[in-house]
Amino acid sequence: MAQYVSWANPHERHQPELLSPRTKDKDWDAYAGYAARFYDDPKAYGLWYLAVARLVGRRNSISGTLYRDDPAIMGWQLANEPRPMTHRQGYERWVRQSAALIKSIDPAHLVTIGSEGETPYKDYVHADFVKDHKTPGIDFATVHIWPANWGWYSPDGVSGDLRNAQVRSIDYLNRHVKFARDDLRVPLLLEEFGFPRDGGSCEAGSGTSRRNSYYATLLDATVASAAGGGPLAGALFWGWGGEGRPRERRKDCGAGGEPAVWKPGDDLLSDPPHESQGWYSVFDSDSDTLKLLRRTAARTAAVA
Repeated sequence: MAQYVSWANPHERHQPELLSPRTKDKDWDAYAGYAARFYDDPKAYGLWYLAVARLVGRRNSISGTLYRDDPAIMGWQLANEPRPMTHRQGYERWVRQSAALIKSIDPAHLVTIGSEGETPYKDYVHADFVKDHKTPGIDFATVHIWPANWGWYSPDGVSGDLRNAQVRSIDYLNRHVKFARDDLRVPLLLEEFGFPRDGGSCEAGSGTSRRNSYYATLLDATVASAAGGGPLAGALFWGWGGEGRPRERRKDCGAGGEPAVWKPGDDLLSDPPHESQGWYSVFDSDSDTLKLLRRTAARTAAVA
């Protein structure tokens, strides 16, 4: 969204940037505020609508199938974690018009906003989970959970931190399950959740016992909901690093210095390029984590 604002206002010389996890709060606020201008900038979101229309109406160059007719696509998401900030009215207009645009081109597929949920910072983000998802054309809801980012867990802390992360995460998840069941009556997807490796390491081969325990908590809750006919219908861990490996072998994941951010030529992992590579990645060598994921997939298939 910041990029669209920049394209729409090329005369502005100074544009805030998000440089790294070391970015100070005031710099992050400046960046977030700049990006949120998107909702009230007709030229910015006009450019975006053109891109959306082209993408949704695109024909797959390999199969020849139009995306709107492709059964491999489950649905469309307006954005990843869009936040109204101080542009609440513009945000509501953007959700409403975007959903209508997509449905006009592709009425067969589902549409969702891409919401992270209420977040622990509701008064800062200014999202309204129930109201936003009642917008016509929005078919299901999403929720994201990040206990370390939200200050619920420290990988170098005591073992009680894990229990705190699990309890608070389940409480957060259950609140949104209730919203989806009682207020919205739509399916809910636990679209993102991530957890650090033991000790905060970014190194493949380091321990994952705490991560596995945390994953199991959320995955068990998802299967239980699906088995009981609840709205929570699926879960996506963040994220798959596979055969990739961080360029730097870091046992502290950058906690003692500058983060090992992505650079051209590095393997593509699941971690955003401005964050320490390997922070939340699940590697192909994480055998215990993979066993947990396979068991969960089998349990989910049995419920379906």
